[in-house]
Amino acid sequence: MTPIQPKNAKPVLAGSTIEVTAIVLTCNEEEFVEECLFHLKPYVDCLLVLDGFSSDNTINIARKIATGVIVRLFKGSFAEERNYAQERAPTNWVLHCDADERFPKFFLEKMKKTIIESNVKCFRFPRVNFDQAYPRQLHPEDHQVRLLDKRFGNWVRPVHEIVWSHQHSKPLDQCGDMYIKTLPYPIVHLIRPKTQRENILERWKTLEHI
Repeated sequence: MTPIQPKNAKPVLAGSTIEVTAIVLTCNEEEFVEECLFHLKPYVDCLLVLDGFSSDNTINIARKIATGVIVRLFKGSFAEERNYAQERAPTNWVLHCDADERFPKFFLEKMKKTIIESNVKCFRFPRVNFDQAYPRQLHPEDHQVRLLDKRFGNWVRPVHEIVWSHQHSKPLDQCGDMYIKTLPYPIVHLIRPKTQRENILERWKTLEHI
């Protein structure tokens, strides 16, 4: 398949060649997908959705927002899906985001600058669950690679997938400081249903930075 070509590409920093494709995997995510795509779109050059034959309105919503939507039967491996999407991304740098996740706005605004200045091959983020513990959950144990130069690693394991360096025969985020940087900006994993999420938002009123 021919890689998706970016449309309405966002400007990059002067003197840089950094472009980023955001990849979102979906299947029956109509509750989350519109908000997810709109929160990413201003900051990436290509917005690619890989859908596992949703039976709700997910595909129609995604086609109105994303650069490209690919519909393909999900065979049980999230690593396979991420690799399939990465291969079709027109950029080397890819940002993976699930439909029920949100990156902080202040990270997205300086994402390309961070890539240029850090000079590494992937970035790892803390991931917090948006429930009654957030924003008090200051030291999450779960850290995940979500931003990477796809030339340096592929995803492995059907679930709880990780990025693997075939050059070093180990996870890319274990290849040393030349390859990985851990950022302090948390990925927020939203809870279901939406009404419960809205109640917590009302309670905390502290998410202006997301």
